[in-house]
Order: sequence, then structure tokens, then C-alpha cells
Amino acid sequence: MLARLDTRIELASDRDDFVQARQLALSALDLARQMLEADTRNSRIDWLGEPWAQVQQPALHADGRIQLMITDASADAALNGMIGQAAGGDGGGGTQAARYPSVPVPTPLRVPVNINTAPAIILPAILPGATPAQARAIAEQLRTEPAPTLRALAERLPEGVELPHPEQVGVTSDTFLAEAVVQYRVATVTLQALLVRESDSVRVLALRQH
Repeated sequence: MLARLDTRIELASDRDDFVQARQLALSALDLARQMLEADTRNSRIDWLGEPWAQVQQPALHADGRIQLMITDASADAALNGMIGQAAGGDGGGGTQAARYPSVPVPTPLRVPVNINTAPAIILPAILPGATPAQARAIAEQLRTEPAPTLRALAERLPEGVELPHPEQVGVTSDTFLAEAVVQYRVATVTLQALLVRESDSVRVLALRQH
């Protein structure tokens, strides 16, 4: 009898830990939203040297360990397509992934890819004429010296490498993936939020729990 009672108490405690962990994860995602809103007010471009692009460990609770990561979603094939559908994009003029079977390019490109945050593997697909080696060099430079405009980027490109249509690339980001991983006592919760920046606010487009 006492053993069964002890088990029920333990299960209730574990459930409470899970609820608390999830609440902390939601608070961390709200912090991500606030960081992106602040970035909108303080910066006219988006790049990997900004605070939002760094891994955060907010101290939201003494008993909780929290890790918050924000990434630019524009260069993610699956997310880019999802964003475009939710935003009502028609996908006109998109790049077909069949042309680049090993590169995660959205099919079609519905949201402009931020050239300052795009990984090297995707650059040959969006910069006509770029070789993999040139793409790595461009991505490495943009990591520390972001392009303020597409015109400024064009001046840096090697001979033979061209900019794509302006509707396909840019130097800012409006779509982000925020992931909060929380450990609270015996519970671990991972929440992901797809965030869309609109004017001076950021809204949650989708939320997923692992």
C-alpha cells in the first residue's frame, strides 16, 4: 500500500517537473521573440555576429538549466517552404532542388534567403557561377564582415559569380527558428518555435515539442 502511494507521489512529482520545464521553455521562446524585436530596432541587417545568433543560457529559474538557440530559417528547405505557404507565397520564379540534388534549397524559394547567414553549402545554388570553394570563402567572409546591401556584396564577389534575382536573396531575415532545451530536475523538454518578424513585432507561426 505504502509502495503504491509512494509511486503515485513520485509520478505526480515527475509530472509537475515536466509542467515546470515546459513553462520555462515557453518563457525562453518568449525571450527569443523579445531579442529579435530589439534587433529590429537596433540593426538594419542580420548576420551571425549579432546577439540573437549566439547560444543563450538564460537564468530563468534556480533549478532549471536552459539553452536557447536562434537560427535564420530562410535557408532551410523545409522551413522556407512552410513559411511561404503560411504567408500565402505563390512560389513564382523559384529555384528547383532537382538542379542541386545535394543542396537543401527550398522548392520553390518562397522567402528570400539572407546571404549574410546562409551556409556555404547553399551558396552555389543561389549565387550563379560560384564553386564550392568560392562559396566557402564567401560564407567565411560574411560571417565576420556582413554585406550591408546586395550592391556591396556584388562588389566582393569573385569574377564569374553573379547575384541572383533580388527577390531570392537579401541581407535581412524575417523568419527564424528558436529552440529552447530545458532540464528541470528529472524533466527535459525541447520546444521549437518558428518565428516571423513583421515590422516591429515578432509572432509565432508554429510551435513544436520534442
